[in-house]
Amino acid sequence: MALLAPVVVVLAIMLSPLWLYLWLSWLIKGALLNIKFRMKWVRKGKHILYVYSESPNWQSYIEENILPKLEDKSVFLNWSKRSEWKKGKPLEAKVLEYWGGESEFNPLAVVFLPNGKVKVIRFHKAFMDFRHGKDILLKRKESELYEVL
Repeated sequence: MALLAPVVVVLAIMLSPLWLYLWLSWLIKGALLNIKFRMKWVRKGKHILYVYSESPNWQSYIEENILPKLEDKSVFLNWSKRSEWKKGKPLEAKVLEYWGGESEFNPLAVVFLPNGKVKVIRFHKAFMDFRHGKDILLKRKESELYEVL
């Protein structure tokens, strides 16, 4: 067991350049996506990417209550239509992949703030609660989103 600690330290030192490279690559990718989205959409007044799907848990609510309020300031990505995307992922899907992560990424809003930062507002849990008659979290998430308008 005493021999294991030096081996771990040596491995950590040897792998640290790889970790640093991966971390820097991830940061640069995020910065480039931020710039690309701002150049394509924010300059047109659309600083929100709103992602949703055709799930019966939220589709009608989103289309009736949220989308009309966001229409002028947002770009919408319907996750259910991803099979229709042409060659490669569109910029909006890359933004979703980077900031949305792999779980509870749908529905969500990715907000490009004026200070250059990006804010993610996740609605998945709120809609699961709403499905069970609890609307407090959904109202809170909606308020959080509407504050940036």
